[in-house]
Amino acid sequence: MSATLQYTNQPAEPLLLNVPETAQRLSVSEVTVYQLAKKGHLRLIKFGSRCTRIPVEDVLRLAKTGASSVSGDMEVA
Repeated sequence: MSATLQYTNQPAEPLLLNVPETAQRLSVSEVTVYQLAKKGHLRLIKFGSRCTRIPVEDVLRLAKTGASSVSGDMEVA
């Protein structure tokens, strides 16, 4: 019995998002994304001085639980 690989045309979900993509997914401004990161709700990963990415798992967790459940000081729409 041989295994066959199947390819789809759909791209895989990215592991990292940039700040504008994160803001769009959370329906907040880019400034709010940086504020959420400063408060520890999102991790920022820096690649050099001009490339910042946020793990999708952080965005999904925040969208599911909301920032208010983490610290009680900021609520995401």
